[in-house]
Amino acid sequence: MDQSMVALISGGIGAVIGSASSIAVILIQAHYQNKRDRTKLAIELALAEMKLQLDTLKETKRSGKLDPPSSFIHFYLELMKHVDEGDLTPEIIKAIMVKNQEISKVINEINSQIEKDRHGREN
Repeated sequence: MDQSMVALISGGIGAVIGSASSIAVILIQAHYQNKRDRTKLAIELALAEMKLQLDTLKETKRSGKLDPPSSFIHFYLELMKHVDEGDLTPEIIKAIMVKNQEISKVINEINSQIEKDRHGREN
């Protein structure tokens, strides 16, 4: 085979590999950027929902407990994940809400224990 042909083929193969790696990097970056954007949107929605519930409690002058912020964030992260995957169903929403209640319960139990421990040290 002629030297110029070998150089031409090698150059072509190098160009294909370089292009493929650039495309792969762009796709990976886009995936993680989408994930960051989804997380940011979920947190914004969670905070807005939390504020809405807090305002409702204030306006109605009812006493009540607000779920911890992490449970709001969990709910919206899971919801957004299923929206992106295109498999959001009423059953999935119910499962997310049940899991959220479990998370809230555990967080509230931990917070209660912290309060008890704090009061025990103060006395």
